[in-house]
Amino acid sequence: MNYIEVKNLTKQYPQKVALNNISINFEQGKLHMLLGENGAGKTTLASILSGLIQPTSGDIFINGKKTILQNALDAHLNNIAIVHQTPLLPKNLKVWQTIILGYEPETPYGLIDKTNAINKIKKICNEWNINLPLHSYIYSLSASERFHTALIAALFKKPHFLILDEPTSYLDKIQRKEFYANVIKGFNNGLGIILITHNVREAVLYANTISILKNGNLTKQFYAKKDKISESIILNEIFGKNKIEPAKENEDDFLTSVDSTVQESVLLNFKNVTARPINSTAIFSLNFSVKSKHITTIVGQRESGMETLEELLTGIKKIPFIGNIYFHGKKVSSLSPRILRHKGTGIVSYDRIKRSSSPHISVLELLSIYNTNKSNEYFAKKIISENNINTTLKATVSSLSGGMLQRLILAREMARKPNLLILSEPMQGLDFNSSKNLAIKLRHLADNGTAILVLTSSEYHIASCSDILLYLSGGYLSTNNIQGTS
Repeated sequence: MNYIEVKNLTKQYPQKVALNNISINFEQGKLHMLLGENGAGKTTLASILSGLIQPTSGDIFINGKKTILQNALDAHLNNIAIVHQTPLLPKNLKVWQTIILGYEPETPYGLIDKTNAINKIKKICNEWNINLPLHSYIYSLSASERFHTALIAALFKKPHFLILDEPTSYLDKIQRKEFYANVIKGFNNGLGIILITHNVREAVLYANTISILKNGNLTKQFYAKKDKISESIILNEIFGKNKIEPAKENEDDFLTSVDSTVQESVLLNFKNVTARPINSTAIFSLNFSVKSKHITTIVGQRESGMETLEELLTGIKKIPFIGNIYFHGKKVSSLSPRILRHKGTGIVSYDRIKRSSSPHISVLELLSIYNTNKSNEYFAKKIISENNINTTLKATVSSLSGGMLQRLILAREMARKPNLLILSEPMQGLDFNSSKNLAIKLRHLADNGTAILVLTSSEYHIASCSDILLYLSGGYLSTNNIQGTS
């Protein structure tokens, strides 16, 4: 039986200790789940184990042998593979080419053995009950297909250990059940799986071991066979007993300056809008409005038309449509980020890395990019402090965990005091407490006059504070949940 042993692992950055003297074991044939608040150190640990970053001190032993993982190749040679939450894939390659990239089977003549490669891929897809368009280009894939492509690419390498970072973030209820059924088959067949998640319910249901990280420290481990485990026990261990409380409104006083006397008005209105883009799902006869003092939530998957709707709403891509779109009461031929920003709209995109930020900029640049009226440094420090985010102004976006980046982007957009807020997957990457607190903040913003539109694949947390709840399936809107996306 193969195993990984981590001893006294520490990762120290100039302004922060990401991991503090961590010791933990992972065995083949088990599902190990890592839980904790945003910035707890989960992704840092996974990155060290996959060779993406190196520890400041401490050791890694694989099957009892001290091992240094200096890069992804070292991890592969030691039978460790990782699938990131948002995989970076070569958009101009076909799916089958992407899966075998760097590990191409060859004919006796030194050419890529395409038939052999595709047969091997199909076998893995069948074992994991995954259907992929192998001859399609990456740029044409839906979010779930991109994730599954990265997953099959990792499995193609035949690892002993597979690291998954928030693998169910963009999967609906049915897809999540199917995914865990396949995961169970995987570790029953000897695969060791290390899975980072914020979904406590899934951890309780499926994990063999649950490890809780907090502020870079390993605070508790649970073993399914011998420990009493429940959602409340895990939540209290993550956040502290009796600490799972929503943020008090006065903690976010910079939000309260929205004029609470604003009269209800329709800021955005879709009337019989139909769009049929070439590379994404069509949407048909959409009718909805977004009013001040209201939260309108649309629940659905990217491949059900959500991607098309977001691009039409934000104008990031120009999509021809028929029907009528009204913005601040005026009929418009299209929307664009410039038009939206000029009218006081806040936007959080589904692709937070490339659209709502950039991996190469600093936290200071990220937070002050739209700020022209105040001291940038003061403004940025205020956001970090008031949202209790453990980072510095000099830190780069690429060094942040997904949850920390999401919280910073959300805080930046809300601090601009928008009259309209368009949020795509606002809960992605957030832990339980952060998700709950965000729902409270959004309700507070709406009550003070902001019109809020939420596009999400899961109504968890957000449904309870929404005024209007709609469901997008097959490009059509309805008021009934026919997808099982909750």
